[in-house]
Amino acid sequence: MNILFVCTANINRSFMAERILRGQLKKHAKYNINVSSAALLDMKAAAADPVTAELLVANGYDGSGHKSSLLTESKVDWADLILVMEGSQRRLILDQFPKAEGRSTFSIHILRIIRSRIGISKILTGCPLTIIDYVSLRSIWLFKGC
Repeated sequence: MNILFVCTANINRSFMAERILRGQLKKHAKYNINVSSAALLDMKAAAADPVTAELLVANGYDGSGHKSSLLTESKVDWADLILVMEGSQRRLILDQFPKAEGRSTFSIHILRIIRSRIGISKILTGCPLTIIDYVSLRSIWLFKGC
């Protein structure tokens, strides 16, 4: 399974969601699931926000080496599941990439979707603040880590 997180710039939210899920998958030895992230705006391979990267590292996740990446047709084709950070982003993706229909969803449902689609009920359980809480709060300042 290939999961793609998408947000506006791919330097905070989708990057953080990607790295947290990737770290949790590794921790639980789920190597058959690939995770990536992309931006709706071309940020010209901008580095991740340093505060976001520091928060990831401080909480045991890889915060290094990220460069923003523009959402492309090949990334949409690659993804089995596309998770957006805001409802309006889903509409933008579907306008540009109609074939994403059925694979893209607003990430408010992320925990339920990840659990049901890839059968991992405990990967994100027990985190003081899960990805879904992070996305719902939309603030890296409130991230407490897993």
